[in-house]
Amino acid sequence: LFGMKTLTLVLALSLAIPMPSARAEKKIAVVDVYTSHGRPDRFTLKGRASLQSAEQLDESPKGRIAQIRQNLRRMRTDELENRKIQLAVMKRVVEVTTDNEGHFEVEVTGTRAPTGFTPVSARVIDLAGKPMDPECAGFVQIIGPGTRYAVVSDIDDTVLVSNVLSKKALIANTFSTGIADMPAAPGMAPLYQSLVNTSAAPALFYLSGSPVNLHRKLVGILELNGYPRGSMILKKLGARSVLPQRLASWVPARLMDPADALTSSLEFKVAHLG
Repeated sequence: LFGMKTLTLVLALSLAIPMPSARAEKKIAVVDVYTSHGRPDRFTLKGRASLQSAEQLDESPKGRIAQIRQNLRRMRTDELENRKIQLAVMKRVVEVTTDNEGHFEVEVTGTRAPTGFTPVSARVIDLAGKPMDPECAGFVQIIGPGTRYAVVSDIDDTVLVSNVLSKKALIANTFSTGIADMPAAPGMAPLYQSLVNTSAAPALFYLSGSPVNLHRKLVGILELNGYPRGSMILKKLGARSVLPQRLASWVPARLMDPADALTSSLEFKVAHLG
């Protein structure tokens, strides 16, 4: 989906948005739990912690300008770096520390999770060591030993109508639409439901070059349009994403984002298919 030129434009637009004053905009610590996956006895939990306002979290239908503003602000979040996160899954509680972009990843072992989607709750731990509100929810996909195959799907122009071949239409569809009005691909939701509801019960993965900043929006769109739940694998987007490869090495280490932010969508998808 997002090539380097598109990312440059998107981030430039997001940086140009006037920010409300701190007094007018109260922010809360939110954990976006990515739908990861694993086996009954070993699985990975992933996500990102950030400070967000009520405006950023409000997914209700809104006017065009307000919707564009919200979508652009998804690309410019106040990450909670080097903060402890408390995760609860199947009566197990684990803690993990976020990196310099608010991301976290932790492996949970020694469990006996049932096949399917197991609920996960997450909270940011404050500086006094206490879990903060709100409690955020997500899922981990548990793939049983009897699972014989998986369904791996792209998102843009596969399950959603994004018009990736037209940069103008792509940007319009991505940034001027909300969860309720992003067009879904006709007939694909029933097809995917029929695939995952067979006796073979395959695992389902949505693999896209879209940035993780759009995770909550994409999950909401898929749910609203009747797509089955699946693990979602998206690209990390950070400080180096808008720089040419030859300049990336000059960026200070503390601003360095994971390597996948600089890879092409094709390279990213091929690497994760392995």
